[in-house]
Amino acid sequence: MKEYKIPLQFKSGKFHFSELPTNNENVLLFSCEKFDILSYFVPKYKTEVRLYNITEQLLQDCLYATYNDTGQLKYVELIQGDDIRLMFISYIDDADEKAEVLDYAEQSADIISNELLKCREKVSRLFIEYYRAVDGMDFAAKIGTVADKQALIKSLGDRAKQCSFVESVIDNSGDYPHENRIECDRDTLNIMMLCANPDIQVELLDMAIDVMTNIIKNNVVDKLDKADDFKFIAEEYD
Repeated sequence: MKEYKIPLQFKSGKFHFSELPTNNENVLLFSCEKFDILSYFVPKYKTEVRLYNITEQLLQDCLYATYNDTGQLKYVELIQGDDIRLMFISYIDDADEKAEVLDYAEQSADIISNELLKCREKVSRLFIEYYRAVDGMDFAAKIGTVADKQALIKSLGDRAKQCSFVESVIDNSGDYPHENRIECDRDTLNIMMLCANPDIQVELLDMAIDVMTNIIKNNVVDKLDKADDFKFIAEEYD
């Protein structure tokens, strides 16, 4: 098993793994397991994090650590050009955790809102769909255009004569084209949750979902070209 030791205290700045000292005892320990699995324990809370599809070559080439002004480890990331994957984040306290998650939720909601507003078709539905679990949170928005809705009803055939069935289908985000789906960066948000205080992880998840939902609703709904039957639907899926 290959191990990567990342000092919890160094000097301010961002450093490639090869630039970090190797003789420190107070470290974040990355363990590379079989099948490209990487695991570590969050130093502050001793909770385990497991990440997948992380090759040793990727770590050797792209692993960076960022230290704050006092030299405390803040982030560990895989950086490949413009592609940045958060691997670890350190917080000062619960208030810092809430502030970091809030900031990230606000930024994510603004990005999703801007993508949604690129739609120039008449819109029948705007969905928010989410799944909440500390080890697998998901959040996305999806537009259902009038054309999408009409195609969906047509695909039902004789079942389209059943009004209640039609209503349940056209109000179900999963029945609309997957390519209409705009996701948040759930990998980053999951790491932010897993590195946080376990006692408030559920609270942080709920906050992130509520903030993103409300910002998207406020930013987007009034600016869409809406059909007469337009609905904004926010639902959790299994």
